[in-house]
Amino acid sequence: MMKTDVILHFRDGQKLEGALFRPFRSEEGEVEVSIAGDKARLIFSLEELCVILFLCNKSLPVIPALDENLEDVKVLDGELYRVYCEEDEKAVGFFAIPSNKETPWKYAYFSTHGVRLRTRTWQIGTILAKSGVVSNSAVAETLKLQENLRNRRVGEIIAEKNSISQETIEKTISASIADGSTQPNARVGDILVAAGLVTREQVEQALATQEAGRKMKIGALLVQRGLISEDQLLSALATKFCLRMVVLDQITPAHETLAIFSKGIVNLLQIFPLDSSQGMVVVATSTPTDPFIADRLRFITSRNIELVVAPAAKIAAAIDRCYNKNDARVASPPARIENPDPAIVKALQPPVDLSGEADWTGFDAPSLVGESLRFVSGDPDGNRFRVKYFKDEELHLHARIWFGPETEGPPGHAHGGSVAAVMDEALGLAAWAAGYPIVVGNLNVNFRNLLPLQKVVTVESRVVSAKGRKIMVHGRIFCEETIYAEGECLCITIPE
Repeated sequence: MMKTDVILHFRDGQKLEGALFRPFRSEEGEVEVSIAGDKARLIFSLEELCVILFLCNKSLPVIPALDENLEDVKVLDGELYRVYCEEDEKAVGFFAIPSNKETPWKYAYFSTHGVRLRTRTWQIGTILAKSGVVSNSAVAETLKLQENLRNRRVGEIIAEKNSISQETIEKTISASIADGSTQPNARVGDILVAAGLVTREQVEQALATQEAGRKMKIGALLVQRGLISEDQLLSALATKFCLRMVVLDQITPAHETLAIFSKGIVNLLQIFPLDSSQGMVVVATSTPTDPFIADRLRFITSRNIELVVAPAAKIAAAIDRCYNKNDARVASPPARIENPDPAIVKALQPPVDLSGEADWTGFDAPSLVGESLRFVSGDPDGNRFRVKYFKDEELHLHARIWFGPETEGPPGHAHGGSVAAVMDEALGLAAWAAGYPIVVGNLNVNFRNLLPLQKVVTVESRVVSAKGRKIMVHGRIFCEETIYAEGECLCITIPE
């Protein structure tokens, strides 16, 4: 009997257990396995994989369990691993060992094509201190300042900003409670406004200051205090998220690399493409703390993305040089837009093929219910769902559905709630199409596999029984041989 010694996790969420047919060497860019009961050898490119889990440590490199090597690695199938990573990593991926010795696997090999985010467990202050940029005492003082900012009360901020003593504020609050003009749980700002001590605008300013203080990061405070520079903070962030720092002045991208992104996109997102010769698009960003920027770029290009880090001013200058060279130069870099205009994102969407099988006939199923049923099928060109319904020769209801980026749950995959919403609509409409005006009484959904975003799947639904007012409908969401979800829906007919 063949012994399983590896588990392959694919980018599309599939998993495969098998035995290594030959020793794994990452520089070969592939892994060869055999499967129990199958004499065939299967070869998979590392570009298809998120991670290879090895159940034994035979012939694998020694990785020390050092604090500086401890990382959280999130892969595209949604799994999160806390591991000690090798220092001498290669471009195609890296080895790691689990931080928890109780895990069934002993080693992991992460493919760079399947990694969504890497984060060192060291805090930014520790990274800066270890690199010698700032002293441990300065970091400790700044952390104390950060804690004070996060704990500041609105009354303290009002007193400081408006030259009002803390004693006056406390007496005003006590007097207001004592004379019954306010409730004991009333907000400080409301009490002070009612007493005429401050204006509503001054209270709002104090609340904004309090909120900003609570959000202040240690790195920004160190820069604000003049202890480190913006570039030193950016370098520490690159270390934190395991990204390379690059010098854009020394890089001239090929024309085909620049052509991957439009002028509008690079200006909108403030990113700059550097290379695409190795199958992965290397893109510079100045915001390594944004975990979604790589996801957006994968969505726009449908290609693998490697982020590298460069200062914002350098990226703006590179964009100006390579994309805006025929335009008037701008005095300062434009602000990055965290949430791009949905109309722009929609314009970037490739056409979606929702055509049915040869024996299917197009059918406007939602019209059976009216305009009220539009959560799933209400925006035929949107970024959430795109849906087209059909009937087959036996009058069973089918649908082709595209799950867009706005349905995301696990990184790169549809949220379970979006899958359930599709089941709710499709199974309910199957009853309406069969002549039963209903409302859904109970819906049970079994999730079988992660459903990748921007994928067109088929929904199959049919009425399996009708007893009195109870109509039972079964359905499934699938594509070829892969079933993503199965469901059963108890529908109740609407009394006339």
